[in-house]
Amino acid sequence: MGSIGLIKPTVDTVLLCCIFIAIDVFSAWDLSRRLKNKYNIEDPDFGLFTSEKSGVAFDTIIKLLCMILLANILDHVFLPQYELNLQSYLAVAFCAWEFWSILENFSSENENGWAKFCQKIMINKAKRHFENCEINYEDLKKAWDEAHSKSNKTSANGCESGGEESIQQDS
Repeated sequence: MGSIGLIKPTVDTVLLCCIFIAIDVFSAWDLSRRLKNKYNIEDPDFGLFTSEKSGVAFDTIIKLLCMILLANILDHVFLPQYELNLQSYLAVAFCAWEFWSILENFSSENENGWAKFCQKIMINKAKRHFENCEINYEDLKKAWDEAHSKSNKTSANGCESGGEESIQQDS
């Protein structure tokens, strides 16, 4: 079997994994957009896709390609009698890992019910988006939470007193 014969069966697997990488990159960008809108971040460069981030994605693709090629070589050259199809197992593991990362990105700083459920078992990736800038995420989140807890208490008290007045009028 020639080198083309070893590479050709891996193309579909690598393309599938690259789709997961692209969705993960999009979900990270979407998280940065949500952070910028939620916390009113004025920095025009915040959340942009930088060469450093593209280098990480490219590095992931290169490592993935090498691992899948190695798995295919093991399958066809060293272990042909077992027909293990190691590249498929590797692709499933990689796609599951990327899917988890995508869920972490979409659930971070998201107020939807499914996201709150995911946040119970997943990390909040929002902090990572503030690592290379001068904004302290913990201080920003604390200030936002305090501002919104005060406004929620005010509106909740207004609803409670309005409800009490209507009950007193009925009796």
